[in-house]
Amino acid sequence: MSKNLNIVPLLDIYGGLLSPKQAEIMDYYYNQDFSLGEISEIVNITRQGVRDSVKRSEEILIEADKAIGIAEIEQEHRQQLINAKTYALEAFEQCKKISYARPVAEKLITLLEYLDDLLGIEDVE
Repeated sequence: MSKNLNIVPLLDIYGGLLSPKQAEIMDYYYNQDFSLGEISEIVNITRQGVRDSVKRSEEILIEADKAIGIAEIEQEHRQQLINAKTYALEAFEQCKKISYARPVAEKLITLLEYLDDLLGIEDVE
């Protein structure tokens, strides 16, 4: 069974909709990268039972996202932040070429740091 990595953000957003047992199995499978066999030993159900639970949980998460759409909105916002960072970096590079643009460049550095915080990036490029 191949993992659908699109499920990971859905699990973060909608994981609370799953039963405690489903959430536990999904955590083992997606977050801790355990195999179906390893999970079956831990939770004391058959490998097929684990597989069925993963598939059903994936369906719940996908259906929740279709109904609510938070994951798509988050992805759109992230892309907008990435676009803003690209434009700010371009403006910063242009300011470095013009000696009297230092105050603008300093503000752009602050903006880039803010965008990195929002995007969860460690360093300003």
